[in-house]
Amino acid sequence: MKHWIMVGLIGLLLMIPFSKVWASEEKTKLMTLEQAVQAAQALYLQALPPAPQPLEAPSPETGDETGADQSLPPEDEYRIELNQVALDVVLVVLDLDCALQKKQYLIKRQEALAENLAQAEKDFKMGKIKAELRDELKKAGVQIGFDLNLAQLQVENAEKSFVKLTGQGIAENFQYPAAYLILDGGKLALPSFVDQQADGEEIRKKFSGVLAAFGELGEGIAAYIKAGEQVARLEQDFKMGKAEPALLKAAREEKERAWMGAFEKKSIYAKALYELDCHLEGYLSREVKKVAEPIFRGGGM
Repeated sequence: MKHWIMVGLIGLLLMIPFSKVWASEEKTKLMTLEQAVQAAQALYLQALPPAPQPLEAPSPETGDETGADQSLPPEDEYRIELNQVALDVVLVVLDLDCALQKKQYLIKRQEALAENLAQAEKDFKMGKIKAELRDELKKAGVQIGFDLNLAQLQVENAEKSFVKLTGQGIAENFQYPAAYLILDGGKLALPSFVDQQADGEEIRKKFSGVLAAFGELGEGIAAYIKAGEQVARLEQDFKMGKAEPALLKAAREEKERAWMGAFEKKSIYAKALYELDCHLEGYLSREVKKVAEPIFRGGGM
């Protein structure tokens, strides 16, 4: 009865009496990855068809002669499906965080471009610049508007997916930074038990994807560092009257662009790690990251 006892406990933890509904809707929303995974797994278990009841229940004296509840699904299938639910949740959370960050970045870019375009209009009327330069800024504004609409759509789709998976909304102050699984890809190695697993080849493909994403992340971080160093140099030159304000402004915009690029690569790397960790049943979280309670269940759980 271990399976159904667990289901009952999860269900009780998630049930909220009507007399205790909080006045603030925000308080009923999920704030951590662990809460989201637990809610999604409970929702999944609740949707399972009821187990068939035996024609004649065993008496307390005799008990179940087999020593186990034969109506339960196989333990391996149960564990694998719950791990998939956890993976679905974390991928949606990371996609949402990335979309929110992209949205904020594009809003700032749109504001900066609007200022540049306003100045370009003045300069064009005064004959300081050609129409081509002004028109290029207009085209850039249209593109940013398109990208911003796309980012907003990604945010909305991710929020809908989160609600569909967990049955609850996501809090505005959700702990996104704690949801990331980040490891030193240069020190990663597959555990020896992979050789005995039926999906060993698929795991090796996932591992190759992790290493590739780690390399991309390194390039993104290097680009951000380089852009930051350029800004620092130009700030010093600007103080000494050796750099134009426009040049410094462009360097700062490039630094922000590099930061966004590195953040997107971080998200891709974290998702690749989680996909691999799901196949390894939490090995990376448990044995490498030393997470006390991984979102993925191992074979011994």
